[in-house]
Amino acid sequence: MTLFDLVRRSMRKNIKHYYLYFFSFIFSVMLYFVFATLQHDESVIKGAELSLRLDQSFKVAAYLLLAIVAVFVLYANSIFLKRRSNEIGIYQLIGLTRGGVARMLMIENMLLGIGALLVGIATGIVVSRGFLLLLVKLMGKEAFIELSISIPAIMQTAIVFIILVAVTSLQSLRVVYKSTLIDLFTARRTTELSKQPGKISQLLFGVLGIVLIVFGYWYSGRMVNSYFILNAFIVLAATIFGTFFFFRATVGWLLHLWRKRKDGHLAFRDTLSTAAIMHRMKSNARSLTLITTLSAMTLGMIGVAYSLYYSVENSTRGMFPYDFAFQNQAEFASSFEKELTAAGISFEQKELASVELPVDVAKLPSQASAYWADLKASVFSNDSLEQAGMTIVDPTGGAVLFDSFANSDMFGSNVGYDVTLKMPNNELDITIKEVEEKLAMNTDTSFYQLAVDRTTYEKLASGAQEVPYLVFTLGQEEDSKEATAIYKKVVPEKEQRVVYYDMLAQQFEANGLMVFITGFLGLVFLLTTGSILYFRQMTEAEQERQTFRTLRQLGFSIPDMMNSIIWKQLFIFGLPLAIGILHGIFAIKSASSFLFSASILLPATVAFIVYAAIYAIFAAFTIGYYRKIMKDVL
Repeated sequence: MTLFDLVRRSMRKNIKHYYLYFFSFIFSVMLYFVFATLQHDESVIKGAELSLRLDQSFKVAAYLLLAIVAVFVLYANSIFLKRRSNEIGIYQLIGLTRGGVARMLMIENMLLGIGALLVGIATGIVVSRGFLLLLVKLMGKEAFIELSISIPAIMQTAIVFIILVAVTSLQSLRVVYKSTLIDLFTARRTTELSKQPGKISQLLFGVLGIVLIVFGYWYSGRMVNSYFILNAFIVLAATIFGTFFFFRATVGWLLHLWRKRKDGHLAFRDTLSTAAIMHRMKSNARSLTLITTLSAMTLGMIGVAYSLYYSVENSTRGMFPYDFAFQNQAEFASSFEKELTAAGISFEQKELASVELPVDVAKLPSQASAYWADLKASVFSNDSLEQAGMTIVDPTGGAVLFDSFANSDMFGSNVGYDVTLKMPNNELDITIKEVEEKLAMNTDTSFYQLAVDRTTYEKLASGAQEVPYLVFTLGQEEDSKEATAIYKKVVPEKEQRVVYYDMLAQQFEANGLMVFITGFLGLVFLLTTGSILYFRQMTEAEQERQTFRTLRQLGFSIPDMMNSIIWKQLFIFGLPLAIGILHGIFAIKSASSFLFSASILLPATVAFIVYAAIYAIFAAFTIGYYRKIMKDVL
């Protein structure tokens, strides 16, 4: 019998094991190919105004996706090798050399890899059009998408997964050459509890885990300052290590304490659920920490991205209160007014004026002064803004600050501090009485904007030149595109400013791209973590097959045993999901402190519900697999 005959028989015999590894490989190839196709698709790149950002975003996300896929495939391969450990040991026991076994596994892995690569790319070609349509829709673009085959995407995917097949082959070689026969024959029966739980050291580590998590939550609300990057790493490290110690020590110690209170009298349900969890706590701690961290990252990314996308119109209108603003451009404004009238577009025109004065940055709050080297303030009178249709708080005795970041901590938009305005001959201190979560004038004309009462305004205007504005607000939003085209025709390109319609399109494009990438990566994270738990529970179910057979012979029914299994799966799937959601809530809360005034509650809630629903599906599949094992044991 040749080596290839042995490979063929082995693959036919292990078909029930191969589907697990084959599916994970096909799934990984398909996801990566879809992403590579989107990265190279000309219809998206050419149609995007932010093509450079699009290309860079896809490149960064592709590296992250590759890391996720690599971990997933290597983990699935390790499970596959563990399930075949007895077979590998038998081959060596009957006289096949380690080199022969290694070559056999490498040939099998190569055949599986090539097959998965072909099937995954073929599947990716079919489904990539749907993802491409979704991306174009989210970015607010109109494009005709054809079903095409991207050669660069095929080449990129093939190179990446050929390297990955080589790495998994090395993983197989390591198992063959580093494992003794005893290791191979006992691999599937080894429990992973290395120390007796309940000792003082474990109690200390358990308390440390809770302290680190609480510290991470507390510090996440105080990390927005000039050391933001360092603070983010501190929060991330505290949360990850705290989560690991929580699963490894806190949960183990609590379970040991619970079992000790039972005084050895465990109910039948506890025997198959709680006791089984305790005796696999070491490896479960690592995997549950990974899954919890990935879940929190996923929920945080999707929640923040969707919140920004969900509030694009409100945030853009906050930065651009008028559809068009002309600063010292009366001639262009007059021509624009005539063209709008000729086109039958309804609009409202207002006149405003402001005074621009330098601000003493050194006297601003520290969070604000850290971001501005020099700053000019555009100061408006409250009555002129009210005549333009804006409702503001009476600024008498102080000033109203207009800031689209008003709900954030990034620029220190609080009240009660003084702003020092530098006039030609003296300085004037004005106290900030109120902060509006919007701007008084379009952001491309001025950034730091204040409103004062008429008396204060005239005092400031007496020592500085006024800046006139002519602003236009359209009566119908659907006229925005045509009005923008008229604006670009009337105003020379060098004199043009950013207008509301263009900014809205850019924001939809940028945030739509962010939603798609985070959603895609979130889907990969979710399916990867759910699959890891599912594969792990499948392995444990196979290891407990003899236990189920014994219990069935003793007269226990399948419903009795399934009740225990359901409790076990609620712990395995529910606990990391619950902690991941809790981590995600604080991550989103922290991110919202330096984002626009985005609506967080609804998008984050939707993300949490969808994530939990998909996890519940994985748990249901796992319970179904246990039920199948129990029915097959007799």
